[in-house]
Amino acid sequence: MERKLSRRPPPISGGGLFIGIIVVVMIAAAGFVVLQIVESGKPAEITLDTPLEEAGEGDGDILLEADSTYVVEHYLPWDPYVVTWGPTNLDPDLPQTRIEITLQDAVIEASVDYLCEGETKDLDGDGSDELIVWAYSGGAHCCSQYYIYTRHPAFRRIGSIYTGNGGLQFKDLDGDGVLEGVGNYDGLAYYDWSYAASPFPPIIFKWRDGGFVEETKAFPDLLRERLETYLYPQPADPNDPDYKEQRFPRVGAVLAYCILLDEEERAFALMKKLDPEMIPWMQEHREAIRALMAGMKERAG
Repeated sequence: MERKLSRRPPPISGGGLFIGIIVVVMIAAAGFVVLQIVESGKPAEITLDTPLEEAGEGDGDILLEADSTYVVEHYLPWDPYVVTWGPTNLDPDLPQTRIEITLQDAVIEASVDYLCEGETKDLDGDGSDELIVWAYSGGAHCCSQYYIYTRHPAFRRIGSIYTGNGGLQFKDLDGDGVLEGVGNYDGLAYYDWSYAASPFPPIIFKWRDGGFVEETKAFPDLLRERLETYLYPQPADPNDPDYKEQRFPRVGAVLAYCILLDEEERAFALMKKLDPEMIPWMQEHREAIRALMAGMKERAG
């Protein structure tokens, strides 16, 4: 089987042309070495007459087929590793991106998705960056996954976070020097309303024992702040275009936020003042909403 990669080395400062030597060592039944001279800044095609899984491939989702091409458009050093990603022609009818993590030119982890990219951040505050790989499947309202890797004491994947329709930002919410993963939870999308009207409560992941766990309830001030945005008077005219579009998702959001705050009964007290006609709906749907909010715990693994 033949594997072709088109690699673009990172730019090298200084005038003139830089000539480098890429040495690819393949360990196969017969074994051989390919040497190729590459002009800096220009793609270099490397032909490997070995199946991908025999070339040090990690546990990526998809293996490149024979005669496929991979062009490196992004180069991220993560000493001693290098992370690269760019388009591949694995499926001519579907744009896809391949991402690779390499050590001394050996691929140790790779996958292909509609879009993917990498970034490094010191997530746990120990002075050493972790690697975050974002993978997006494409499609309507779907789907993003974040994979977290460490290099200490050795390279390994330490967890993943599924965010569905939303993205994730890493920032220190509580000032303890450790970053939280902050996103919006899509578990209520399409429940009893349109996607556009769906409430998206925050979902927060904290670093615990070398990985992320969902701990949104640890940030009640943020939850109360978001809850306040739903405590507005309901349009009185049933013919108002916003009447139904706002009414059901608003009540669902109030119930969901109060569940997260462990104040479920407060939701009924609030809606008794704001929209008492929706109390029967809340009683009918409270268990389903509670189950959907419990699903937040399943997003990190």
